[in-house]
Amino acid sequence: LAKEYDFFLVQPDLMPLVGRLLGRYLGPRGKAPQPLPPNVDPKYMIERARRSVNIRTKTQPVVHAIIGKEGMDPKKVAENALAIISALESKYKIPQNIKSIYVKATMSPAVKVEITGKRRRRR
Repeated sequence: LAKEYDFFLVQPDLMPLVGRLLGRYLGPRGKAPQPLPPNVDPKYMIERARRSVNIRTKTQPVVHAIIGKEGMDPKKVAENALAIISALESKYKIPQNIKSIYVKATMSPAVKVEITGKRRRRR
């Protein structure tokens, strides 16, 4: 289950049971179940979880994200990349802290993306 699904929603009264049975599998993968509030439409919670981006940094402040597939239109891939960058900037207020951006296909070398515009760098 932990490999197959990206997020888990659970009724609040079942949280102890799910935590006990699945916690050791979901916890290390960062997929701890979220309680589903009693009066909230599950469709809303599912859409919210689908639109969310989970960022975990353990030892290095590096973000890896899938922005598309090889056969996709380059404009759509660029649009997805800009959406991730703007989400990071708005959430963490870090435009001056982005050091570099690379784009890479599965078995290809990484290509550095030039960062342009008015940007302040921390030293």
